[in-house]
Amino acid sequence: MKVNPEWNPTPSPVFRAAQDVIDLLSDQIEAVRLEDTAGTIERARTIGYLAGIALKAIEAGNLAARLEALESVLKARNMA
Repeated sequence: MKVNPEWNPTPSPVFRAAQDVIDLLSDQIEAVRLEDTAGTIERARTIGYLAGIALKAIEAGNLAARLEALESVLKARNMA
């Protein structure tokens, strides 16, 4: 895939939560979908790879939310 000479990179994002990663991957998947110089198979492989990483980030976010809920319940029990 050729790099667009007009591309102006933005500063590297700071990841504080799984959603930050998901947002970045979503943007990148859309950029790959719109890339017209890459072949269909190359785009499909790239999107598949990024989607796999996004799925792991979603799972990590869900797990973090569940853990947070459990911690809240345990704190409430200890205070009672």
